[in-house]
Amino acid sequence: MTKIAYIGLIILAALVGLFIGYCIWIPDWHIPYLLKYDILRDTLTIVLTVSAVVITAIGVAIYLILSERLKRESASASRLESVQKAVQMFIHAGFVFWESYDRAVKKEPQYIEIAIGLTERAFLFYNQIPGKESRSRENERSLCLIKNNLAYYFALRKKVKDRDIAREYAEYVRGQASQYTEDKDNWLETYDFVKRQYPD
Repeated sequence: MTKIAYIGLIILAALVGLFIGYCIWIPDWHIPYLLKYDILRDTLTIVLTVSAVVITAIGVAIYLILSERLKRESASASRLESVQKAVQMFIHAGFVFWESYDRAVKKEPQYIEIAIGLTERAFLFYNQIPGKESRSRENERSLCLIKNNLAYYFALRKKVKDRDIAREYAEYVRGQASQYTEDKDNWLETYDFVKRQYPD
């Protein structure tokens, strides 16, 4: 309930209290005794009825507002979770294809292409995460994983057109490595690999 609604209820209660007090203490010579309490009873009945209607209306309005807000927040949370899972899935799928390339006796270039495509798809999903949520530690780590993996895959493919983006991603991940000790060694290794593949 808003501050204005609270003030309105306080003023209404004060006015009702003043009126009831007036009805109780009104001098007998102004109005017959029984009639005085009939007015008080009728007034109380009207005030209580109106109050009940107003309180019910306010309650229904609050319920509808909260219900709508909860629906929106629930839908937003559900969508965010779906996007985060999609990001993780595509990162992992890209990694699986890189492993297939790395383990194969004959290095099949299509595996690297698929790994890059899947990881770029993870990037697309990551960009759908709202700004505030994207700054959480978990989502920041996902972004670093995407950039780390892409930098490594680009350097492995070693096409001239990928040089700048691979170096940019490797630099970004190196800058974040100190905040993620569990990934630090891998990310610094990627940075070194990119520098070797794309020297100054």
